[in-house]
Amino acid sequence: MDGEQVVIFEEWYRSNYGTVLAALVVFCGGDGVRAEDSTNDAFVEAFEEWPRVSQMESSVGWVVRVAINSAKRHSRRRKRRIELLNSQRIKEATTDHQTDVDVLAAIAALPVRQRTAIVLRYVEDLSQVEVAKHMDIAVGTASATLVQARDNVRSTLDESESQ
Repeated sequence: MDGEQVVIFEEWYRSNYGTVLAALVVFCGGDGVRAEDSTNDAFVEAFEEWPRVSQMESSVGWVVRVAINSAKRHSRRRKRRIELLNSQRIKEATTDHQTDVDVLAAIAALPVRQRTAIVLRYVEDLSQVEVAKHMDIAVGTASATLVQARDNVRSTLDESESQ
């Protein structure tokens, strides 16, 4: 993008940021932090796509839609994090005295590849196909890596229980 386009984007950004943020605050039920994060994500994407976005009939509407989608992704990720911490499979592998901190420590102790797969699958809520694509590995390899990671977490929790 040339300098002139950057100036045009900056003016457009300044004149529309408040409108988009206000819409997102309403969408996010008053959660200003989530609204601001999502709005910023959307404007970054608009900047990256500016030649296309600048030609749209409703570029502001497009940014609002992108920001709403970003807010939904943030909500799904948060929900997935909570589900991971409260997951029945993890709880079955733990005893009453073990805490979520133990589970997180066991995940943190995983090899990088396994930890990455676990985070992508259970925190970022990606499918196994998406995990494989993101990690640039075969789907079968991603599946096996996730199985190994879950087994290692269970093993680590079992070891800490027996100590």
